[in-house]
Amino acid sequence: MVLVAALAIESSNLYLVKLQTQRASDLASLAAAATPQPLSGTTPSATAVAAAAHLAELNGMGAGRTQTVGRATDGGSGTALVTTIHRDVPLQLGNLLSRDPSVTVDSQSWAVVQNTPIGDCARSLLGPVNIYGNASVFGPNCRLGAATYFYACGNAAITLLGVSVKYTAPWEKLYICDSAKMAPALSSFTFGATSTDPLSSDSRVAAIRKRFVAMRNPGWPYGRISPRKLLTPSVSTGPDQTYGPGSQIVSASAQLGKLTAAGSLITFEGSKGADPGCAKPTSFSGVTELSGTTRLVLASGCYVFGGTVSTKAGADVIFDIKPRAVVTLVFKGDLVHSGASLVIGNATVSITGNIDNSKGGIFRFGNGEIVAGAGVFNGSGTLGFGTGPFYFNGGSISNGEGAMTFGDGAFYLWGGSMSNASTGTMTFGDGPFIFYGGTVTNVAGTMTFGRGPFEFQGGGLILDPRSEKSFGVGDIKMYGGSVAFNGKSVKLGVGGSAVEGGSSIFLSGGSLSLSAGDMTAIGTTIALDGGTISLYGTGTITATAPTGKAPAYGYRDMLFVVFGGAFNLYQSAAHTNTMAGISYVPKTNSSIYGKQIVKRPAKGCLEFLSGVLDIYQDASLDLAPCSSSAESTSDVSLYR
Repeated sequence: MVLVAALAIESSNLYLVKLQTQRASDLASLAAAATPQPLSGTTPSATAVAAAAHLAELNGMGAGRTQTVGRATDGGSGTALVTTIHRDVPLQLGNLLSRDPSVTVDSQSWAVVQNTPIGDCARSLLGPVNIYGNASVFGPNCRLGAATYFYACGNAAITLLGVSVKYTAPWEKLYICDSAKMAPALSSFTFGATSTDPLSSDSRVAAIRKRFVAMRNPGWPYGRISPRKLLTPSVSTGPDQTYGPGSQIVSASAQLGKLTAAGSLITFEGSKGADPGCAKPTSFSGVTELSGTTRLVLASGCYVFGGTVSTKAGADVIFDIKPRAVVTLVFKGDLVHSGASLVIGNATVSITGNIDNSKGGIFRFGNGEIVAGAGVFNGSGTLGFGTGPFYFNGGSISNGEGAMTFGDGAFYLWGGSMSNASTGTMTFGDGPFIFYGGTVTNVAGTMTFGRGPFEFQGGGLILDPRSEKSFGVGDIKMYGGSVAFNGKSVKLGVGGSAVEGGSSIFLSGGSLSLSAGDMTAIGTTIALDGGTISLYGTGTITATAPTGKAPAYGYRDMLFVVFGGAFNLYQSAAHTNTMAGISYVPKTNSSIYGKQIVKRPAKGCLEFLSGVLDIYQDASLDLAPCSSSAESTSDVSLYR
């Protein structure tokens, strides 16, 4: 009975101590959270730690047994200040219950700190802000500022934290309709306020302007001439050679005329070593006709084909490069494949004429530099290039219903255009990609680019309504051309990061339009100098600016930046779009209208700063200030 009584007494005492320590840890965590700037990331400030210890001591916990740390919460709901108190409690009847004279009672509490930005979400810098029709603007942590007046009318539904206008109260009252559902009420407005540009001296805007200055002067950085020229060695006339089935050997640096091979195995001795300048080539002055199963085995050296090289129907031909051989191939005429398969091994290739795979066969190049001076055509077959680099000087590249592929390597299209002209696919490895003067068009197929950058001089980037196009990580620069995303879908910055960025688009003098299909641009900044952004899509738009402090691509929280032109967002159908970042159009109009619903991702921000801002028809916006340009308020929740 004595032990039972002792246990009851000790249990009651420990329960009371547990209540005291839990209360003390709760108060200590709240005291830490109430200090100015209690956390830096997940690290508590010295002031927060001291405040927690002081509150614990005031509540009888003694010194040295209180610990406060910072932890990220599960699900990313905030950052917690976690305070743990350890209290040693003497056992009143310890000699009956335990060898230890005391036990330690621990209590812990979590004060979760959630910072909610408050600040500008909609601001005009030159004229009014107009919200009317059936438009809905929801921004409970947002302030709206108008350089002149704020017009709210029709059945507009508006929820804001505050409104400031230049006009006096009697004049502003004329622009507020009773039919509009609005909070705050007119009586809570700030009148006579000057609307200033919060980004006029912002380092991100300054960096974007600096890039545009460099795009104008010195301008296009790659010159007017292709970085690589075609090889044009002279070809001596020689005897014609015809080879049938069986093996043949052609001596080093042979000078031949027309070459005909049908089901042959021909070994060429080359020039006994690499010959990149074609000083001692093996040459063929006439046409070359290849049929059957033919294999040309090439040792190191240069090989010059003066006339058209063609494969016949059903042919299976390989230009087989010997192991460790260094080979240069010069085709001064067209390279026409009409057979089943044509494979050119790893070599440096210079082609003055056309590369023609329009008959539907398989045509593959190995790894090595490609310099082409005329057109590249693929019909319903497969035309593939290994690892480059690739230089297309003056001709156009066209793909039909088939597949055209390029491996990794710098890609230069100089003067010509590139078209995925039908329903086929064009796939590119990692670049960079440099387009001078030509237009890139995708009609009804799929065009996929690897990592950039992507730079265009004077030409355009056009997607027709039935097409799909994607760009890998990298910046897109347009020196004077325009972008028309009219296809089923376009994706920018594929493989990039919402935090560190995936892409940026800089258009100097041109415009950007989206008139059909879906658009996805994660971690992207789109900037125009002189042109207009018109997003008239009928599909879904997902566009977010990078959120990192110094992202690899784009600029933190800067989604759309327009100097000189206007910004238009319109959708005829009630699609739900996702956008995050700042739309900055300081000198002209921004118009958001139609039936689209624009939402933010979790913890995302969405702001519109414009010369004049119009939101009307059935447009619906979910606004929140971006932390980089906003104040914040802290909410604290206590958990045990």
